[in-house]
Amino acid sequence: MDVKNKIFNEALNLFENSKLDEAKKKFEKIIEIDPNYDEAYYYLGKIQNKFQNFGQAINFYNKALEINPDNEKVRNAITIVNNILNISNSLYYENPYTDDDLYE
Repeated sequence: MDVKNKIFNEALNLFENSKLDEAKKKFEKIIEIDPNYDEAYYYLGKIQNKFQNFGQAINFYNKALEINPDNEKVRNAITIVNNILNISNSLYYENPYTDDDLYE
């Protein structure tokens, strides 16, 4: 097993055990070794998603798609983030406490 795959497996194990900060560092290390490793960008996106940093998550997912346009799980992840953002926005705009008439 090469170094990149060894680090990836370590990062994946950390991710699956919710050690997200440590996993993030490992995935970033993989990108230093191989900037075209789309799976590392995908998992960095998932980590940002878990931290609710949706803009950064989308950026990582887009980078993964740029490298591998056929990666369906990345496309699905982007759809999920977009759905979360759409729901969040609709809840904000439907919130009665954002109604200006309440503040007259």
